[in-house]
Amino acid sequence: MKMMLTGLSLTTAFTLVFLATMFAPGLCRRNTAFYTTLVGLLGLLAWQLFPQVRVLPHPIYFEWIICTITLLIVRVVDSEPITPPALKKDVE
Repeated sequence: MKMMLTGLSLTTAFTLVFLATMFAPGLCRRNTAFYTTLVGLLGLLAWQLFPQVRVLPHPIYFEWIICTITLLIVRVVDSEPITPPALKKDVE
């Protein structure tokens, strides 16, 4: 059960990016999803390898904190906003 809950904490980065894209698209930049997911994976790896990182009772709380911080840092550092896909005109 513990391993399953740890695995579910991987969804934190995806959930955060999805919610930010849907409800606060101004926070998202082109590289937000990549860096948030990368930090989420590295955070979970650090949780498993370094017991000093375990300051919270469960890794999902740790994931929410580091992924939110990463999303906000990418917002400040990356100046390229997300671009919606181009609409294709039907050629008839």
